[in-house]
Amino acid sequence: MARQPPEWVRRRQLRPAPAGPRRGRSRSESAPDDRYTLFYAVHSHVPDAQHNDVARKVRDLLTTEGLKISAYQETPATEPNSTVTARHPGSRYIVDVSSTAGDNRMVLGITTPCLKPPTGPAATTP
Repeated sequence: MARQPPEWVRRRQLRPAPAGPRRGRSRSESAPDDRYTLFYAVHSHVPDAQHNDVARKVRDLLTTEGLKISAYQETPATEPNSTVTARHPGSRYIVDVSSTAGDNRMVLGITTPCLKPPTGPAATTP
């Protein structure tokens, strides 16, 4: 059975981006069992002056949810480039929130670990 996203991901209303086959280190290597990763991205209007506040709130929320912060940066509102990146230690999901400099937007991205499709028969809908 395929691994399900953790509860903290399922609670969020995110749209999945197209998935692709999982590639090896050489980028020409691929797994024969159809492994894949997913990347979700959401752009949101956030005034440049609030990017640092959003980065702090996201950092605090992710820490509360058990994720480990791997990168964090605040910058002046005149040059927004705030970033917070975290990884869930158990599931290895990665969350990244960052400024899109100068256009009053931020982007939330979630990357799954390498996943495998289900091996059993497909579930039937009643």
